[in-house]
Amino acid sequence: MENPDSTASVSLDGDVKSLSPAWIVPVLLAMLLAYTGLHNYLLFHTLSELFSVTVAVLAGVVAWHTYPFSRNNFIMYLGCGYFWVGALDFVHTLTFKGMHIFPIVAANPATQFWISSRYLEAIVLFTAPLFLTRSLNRKAVFIALGVAAAAVYVLVMNDLFPDAYREAEGLTPFKIISEYVIIVMLLLASVLMWARRGLIDRTILLLLELSVGFTILSEVLFTLYVEVDGLPNMMGHV
Repeated sequence: MENPDSTASVSLDGDVKSLSPAWIVPVLLAMLLAYTGLHNYLLFHTLSELFSVTVAVLAGVVAWHTYPFSRNNFIMYLGCGYFWVGALDFVHTLTFKGMHIFPIVAANPATQFWISSRYLEAIVLFTAPLFLTRSLNRKAVFIALGVAAAAVYVLVMNDLFPDAYREAEGLTPFKIISEYVIIVMLLLASVLMWARRGLIDRTILLLLELSVGFTILSEVLFTLYVEVDGLPNMMGHV
């Protein structure tokens, strides 16, 4: 966190310009992934998910190991949350239709893990601003979120979680309604972070707001597909 006065003279335009070179690699990766998706959707899905899983887990690892120096409760909380978001996304990847790692042939379990992971992500982002001014027991938070992720795994693998996808029908009302609930939660998270912008480093704030914006866009796309390898699904992953 920075002193609000120390960032008052820094414009968001300046932050955008300073980040411009960093966009080259993601744009090239997105183009490569899109090309792959047109030729081999299972490979595309695996690569795109493993990329996001790696980012999420590394965010958690970096936040954890830098916390003794930064004492940034906001970043530490996000790190704990994204570690377990990445864990659920990893299971989503392994259970995706066609992977044949688990004895699963339907698309429903992977879709259930996906929507669970997005719920967890939205909840973490929505509650993260609380820790801009509050203390954090990082071990307790990490364990609590891990228990929640484990509970989701048990519910999905034992057929106790609401259906999110049916082969003959496509997306279920639960899945579609959930996506819109998640979008609302993400919008509220964005507003809350902006309202407390004086307590967040401006570059971090900019990247978080952009991240939330892209996530909302992907959630909208994930309400539109019928086939799990359809174009809206592919664009949502990109």
